[in-house]
Amino acid sequence: MELITDFEGRTSDKVEVEYISTISGVIPVYSIKSYHSLTQFIGYGKYINNRWGNVYLRGQTSLYNGYLSPSLLRRKIISGENQLVKEKAEAATSNTVKFSNININHRFSEYKHQINESLNGTRHFTGWNKDIIEPLLQHYGIKTHWIDIVDNIWVALWFALHKTTSTIADGREYIHMFENDDDEYGYVFLIGCDAQDKNPYQAGIYRSPSTIMVDLRKAVPSFFLRPHAQHALMLRKRSDKYENFMDYTDRIIGIAKIRVKDGLKWIGQTGLLSVQSLFPPPYYDAGYANLLNEYKKPSNNQINTVDYIKLFGSIQDISY
Repeated sequence: MELITDFEGRTSDKVEVEYISTISGVIPVYSIKSYHSLTQFIGYGKYINNRWGNVYLRGQTSLYNGYLSPSLLRRKIISGENQLVKEKAEAATSNTVKFSNININHRFSEYKHQINESLNGTRHFTGWNKDIIEPLLQHYGIKTHWIDIVDNIWVALWFALHKTTSTIADGREYIHMFENDDDEYGYVFLIGCDAQDKNPYQAGIYRSPSTIMVDLRKAVPSFFLRPHAQHALMLRKRSDKYENFMDYTDRIIGIAKIRVKDGLKWIGQTGLLSVQSLFPPPYYDAGYANLLNEYKKPSNNQINTVDYIKLFGSIQDISY
């Protein structure tokens, strides 16, 4: 897998480069000022990795201090910071961020128990392959050790440009989505994936010795409308050691930085790229309606509801 380190001068636009420190090394972050350059940046990442595997996309509103962690395993910052800097040498020494510790083995044990208990007795979801049900549940709000990726530049950019706020009430997380401020920045990550061997018994699952990828458009029917609307792919590592799921920066091919004001002009904000389209309401998304009705927090759980949802998520309610 090859990281993009030399994109300056490869496009007609002026491209500025900054650097972010990660546990996988220092990664360049390129400021992209036109959709032509963004397309070229993505294409360049795919081209230089064409003998290795596929390159997918992930939109984020933040660099999260140089970590790319799945939702189940994100940690709180105790102190310090890790920001973009102008010089590569400075990035290697500027990371002062410290995170809280988590008991990974306990977290995974609880996670598996919670999903099994919540699915137990459901009418529509018992007996599903876990490599399908976990990615599907994440798309509707459950926290897992998978990360979201797409093969669609518009959807990745949409997620890079939109923020969320949430509140927990009545045993559920309520999400409100909105455009980020014009002068803020969004980030499109190029994510490398070598999982290309098809599962002969289950459509949509691809494997390599190091990763598993699920194409939910093939793995689940379209009455689960959200993953089809979002061109949903999910990626996780293959490992017997839970700590290997903590960070995915070793899968990064490149990072593009886009001003929100520019990105919103490029993709628009209506129709197929509206919140209503990417997060269809349960009236249209029958699978979502089934999850809202059937997937519940285990009644015998000892964690209070708010803390439980902060750790493991819930089937979310989306406001428009």
